[in-house]
Amino acid sequence: MGKEKSLKIHRKDTGIKPESVGYLSETIETIDKHLSSLIERKRLQAAAYIISKDNKIIAHNSMGKLLYNDAKKDFQPDSIRMIASITKVFVAISILQLVEQGKIRLDQPVAEIIEEFKTPVHEKISIFHLLTHTSGLRPDPGVFFEPYPWIGDGLILKIG
Repeated sequence: MGKEKSLKIHRKDTGIKPESVGYLSETIETIDKHLSSLIERKRLQAAAYIISKDNKIIAHNSMGKLLYNDAKKDFQPDSIRMIASITKVFVAISILQLVEQGKIRLDQPVAEIIEEFKTPVHEKISIFHLLTHTSGLRPDPGVFFEPYPWIGDGLILKIG
């Protein structure tokens, strides 16, 4: 039987035990196992996470490879990677926290908050529109031919 290669999990020492803030170490182990499984099944290239409770970091772990074409470099807890569209999730959560706190409303026009939106074209755009990418702005005339536009090589062709 061949020797099984185990995925290395990198743990940055935070100096805080999870139990000291009422968090279970077993939960962190479960997260590590789940992410490791996804990497081993080639569903993810790498993963990293930080868990904080009561303003204390209790876990800062990573696993997998930094680059898909370089098996020598591991993804470290402090490795820098592009996070791309995941920022949309953080923005949405932050906005919804402001809604929960009563500081803004989802149906509130953005123009009430951002001066540059106080134009006839933009004044009806709400926070909800921005979160759902449905600004209500109409495209320039002639840009889209409904019902099923096809865009390729800079040409718009009507199908059907």
